[in-house]
Amino acid sequence: LMPRYWIPFAGVSAVNDSVVIQASTSGFDPLKEHLYSLAVEWDFGLSRANYAAQYVNGVTGWNYLFSATRVTSYLVSKDFPVVNDTLSALVQ
Repeated sequence: LMPRYWIPFAGVSAVNDSVVIQASTSGFDPLKEHLYSLAVEWDFGLSRANYAAQYVNGVTGWNYLFSATRVTSYLVSKDFPVVNDTLSALVQ
């Protein structure tokens, strides 16, 4: 279940005149019964973190998927950020 890679990324956002640093990874066991992915970023303009995480468990006859995300933006000014959190679960 150890991460297989890390992908760092840094960019300049034209929307809010900010620097955004991101990293992402994923991993799985040899039988691919447990899979996960994770992406995180820090927005220096908003001073906020965003993330997306996902885990899939396929050990049983049913597949279980759990995910969580946070997306931060703003409507009028960077001083008033809007934070959208999402948690979800799926059984298939």
